Amino acid sequence: MTNYFDENKDIAELVRLYEETLRGESFRYFDVFDYVDIAEYYLTTMQESKAENVISEALVQHPDAIELKYKQAEMYVLKGKTQKALNLIKELEQTSDDAEFHLLRGTIFTATGKYEEANSAFLMAIERDDENREELLFRIGLAFQHVFEFSLALQYHYKLYEESPNDLNNLFEVAYCYEQLERLDNSILFYNKYLDISPYSHKVWYNLGIIYNRLQRYEDAVEAYDYTLAIRPKHSKAYFNKGNALFYLGKYKEALTCYLKYLNYDDNHSLTNTYIAECYERLGEYESAVLHYNKALSIDPKLSDAWFGLGMVAKLQGNIYEAIQHMEKAAKTDGTFSECYIELGELYTLINEDTLAINAYRYAIIASPDALHNHIELAKFYHKKNNIQEAREVLEAVKKDFKEEAELFYYLSLFALLEDDLVEAKRYLKQAKSIDNGQFDELVNYCRRNEPLVSKGKIDDLLKLHE
Repeated sequence: MTNYFDENKDIAELVRLYEETLRGESFRYFDVFDYVDIAEYYLTTMQESKAENVISEALVQHPDAIELKYKQAEMYVLKGKTQKALNLIKELEQTSDDAEFHLLRGTIFTATGKYEEANSAFLMAIERDDENREELLFRIGLAFQHVFEFSLALQYHYKLYEESPNDLNNLFEVAYCYEQLERLDNSILFYNKYLDISPYSHKVWYNLGIIYNRLQRYEDAVEAYDYTLAIRPKHSKAYFNKGNALFYLGKYKEALTCYLKYLNYDDNHSLTNTYIAECYERLGEYESAVLHYNKALSIDPKLSDAWFGLGMVAKLQGNIYEAIQHMEKAAKTDGTFSECYIELGELYTLINEDTLAINAYRYAIIASPDALHNHIELAKFYHKKNNIQEAREVLEAVKKDFKEEAELFYYLSLFALLEDDLVEAKRYLKQAKSIDNGQFDELVNYCRRNEPLVSKGKIDDLLKLHE
């Protein structure tokens, strides 16, 4: 498919002459198609108000021009004035029946959520201009994308792919639709089809990197971002996202290099400094970590991640009261930050503030009730305080909500065993093993880390139950 401006090399000159006329520097007559081209230029370059002025002026000179009325209806849609667009289309029904008219009807119907009517109109457009079928299929796909109906968009883009498998613009849109529909393997397939034809597209390599990150295929993500940067060395976001992939791979020094390069590009960099700080934290360079967490807070004082990071550094250095101050600040700036409350629960426990610890764990549950981890952490707190009944009750209260989570039933089995409730311990253990037999070793490791709360004898009993 050929780009609009590749076929209209003199469009910029036409716009220049039009703007000279507006300023009174020269005079030139513009016919209907000149005005349409000028308006299209402004629309393509995101200057909608100028495009609207062009069409208004053009309709004064050419009041009966169908092409101008089509463009006016298109702009009504872009401005969200769908009723005006529908009214105008209704006026044109008596005199118009070409492909462009039905394409416009379909586009207006998509904007109003009338997808069956839209499909009918689009099919009529294709019937009336089969010679330009490929272009129409592409434009229809884009119309559905514009209203986030990616399944419908994909139907048209895929039809075009079957008829024209090497159309690069369409291959990109097929891949993009699959990406939006979370069918990521298909998206990768079509981005790679694009690269088989045109391997030097930084945009496609970058999108592949994003998908690989989402799939936690971090090695592949790094490779994709490397290609992006080889083609376009100043692709700022590629440095940032490559840093994220390297961080998840545990390559903190390499991630740090990427984040530091990203600092050279425009951004407020509060998050960038936070990620840099976390790399230093993981590397044990706490002074540098604190420096960058504070840089992040100087840009955004309400950045809870940075306050949390300062709290973690203080905790790692054994400064418990300082850690609590930072964590409390993080909680104050973001009341939904459940991980922060979990850390506060642990910190309060270290200074024997059990009531505060319980409240912190309960706040974590309120902030993220669907996170099993939060419920288990509260149960572990009660276990460490030798309150087995309370620990068990915390988890039994949510077992219906997490009936497919093996970890929950492993811990219920342990707490039942510690209360000498052998029948329930066996039942819970059987249920846990049926979901995921492999997590048993993690439970045993927890028990061994928490002797004498779990005695050697109880660990042996647990192992026997597992046999």
